[in-house]
Amino acid sequence: MTCQKWTSEQVEKLLHFHQQGHEIRDIARLVARTEMACRLKLHALGRSSQRQLPSDDSALDLRENQPAPDSEAEPMPRDSFLQAQAARELARTQERREFRIRVDEAKIELLEDRILAVFREHLVHYPRHITIPVSATRSEPQPDPASATAVLVASDWHIGKAVDPRELDLSTAFNPVIAISRVAELQRRTTAILQAKGTRKLIILAAGDLVEGHLGHALEDNLTMPLADQVLLATSLLFQLVVALSHEVESVEVYGVAGNHGRWPGLKRTPADRRYSNLDTIVIRQVGELVRACDLSQKIVIDDRIAGRRLIEVGNHLVQLQHGDEIRGGSYCVTGFQREVTNTMFRQAARGGRAPDYYVIGDKHITASFPVGHGAVIMSGSLVGEDCFNQAFAPSPPSQTLFFVDPVEGKTETHELRLARAPASWPSIYDLPPSLASTLHPFIPTR
Repeated sequence: MTCQKWTSEQVEKLLHFHQQGHEIRDIARLVARTEMACRLKLHALGRSSQRQLPSDDSALDLRENQPAPDSEAEPMPRDSFLQAQAARELARTQERREFRIRVDEAKIELLEDRILAVFREHLVHYPRHITIPVSATRSEPQPDPASATAVLVASDWHIGKAVDPRELDLSTAFNPVIAISRVAELQRRTTAILQAKGTRKLIILAAGDLVEGHLGHALEDNLTMPLADQVLLATSLLFQLVVALSHEVESVEVYGVAGNHGRWPGLKRTPADRRYSNLDTIVIRQVGELVRACDLSQKIVIDDRIAGRRLIEVGNHLVQLQHGDEIRGGSYCVTGFQREVTNTMFRQAARGGRAPDYYVIGDKHITASFPVGHGAVIMSGSLVGEDCFNQAFAPSPPSQTLFFVDPVEGKTETHELRLARAPASWPSIYDLPPSLASTLHPFIPTR
């Protein structure tokens, strides 16, 4: 295959037609060469093979006999050529953008015209007078606040304990008189919430450690209160609290478990046996006897069975009550609770029962509620607040927990009843046994 050489006439025509803006395929036909040969020749002459825009607005003259210029055009410098090409590309891009905008505007205008035409067509046949039927407003049934059961967790009162603020340079103190004032504040705040809700049923869960107790008899002389006085004071406070709250509802149920502070020497932790002589168990049973002796059993039900762990029906939901000292893992015991939930599910499955929805514990002296399993863990606080155990656990203000359980929705709200600002006034609102006067006298605030 031989390569045909370019003649000067062909080169002049090539440059002339390219400058006029002809397509490369038309130029190849006019100069009788292939498109590839024309492109290569233009590149050899320092010209672009892209189509050039005409210098004026006149139509392109594609005639073959168009006269060529007298002299050969001088090649354009490369920089100027690139700038001109960029300007042409920018102009074409702007033209395409404006064209698309005009097309979109035309489509919108056409769509609006069609919508208006359809609207006018239907409006002609629309009735002049319209009677709008008044339908009954549908309203979703609202849950009755009074149908929810109130659950008050009373735990870790530690009646008989005394905390001297000078021991750990604390700003708070605790003693039997302060404990009495905080129980009174607990009664006042719980009563206000029950009255506002119109609650019909209250369940009181005594989660253990109502009495400070002591682990050894040899040290009883050094206690702030003898064990007998601790049990007597705790029984008096719990009984009068239950009776006072029973005036605000239609029925009261009381359940209790044994804590770990009121143990005798050799007693093991829950769920081991030999915990029947726990001081919490004695307090709960004495309160039950007082309720029966005062003929209050029709309104107040005391379940005083001995147990370290209880399963309690609260409406359609199941609550497990335990003190919680056997649950390990720090203040919040997240890992311990996971084990407890798993073990409880297995225990219930072996019995053919269902797993609890909620787990209520004390022992940790903090108030918290967090989800676990398909329910939640509710941790009650204490009456003590800060004491020597804050060296190992985070300090927490004195508080108790009140929550509500709806028959359908379950736990709907939780109240943390803070008791730190309870006034340590005397005499107390409670009717206390005269035998406690000498024991309480050192703690009564002076005017």
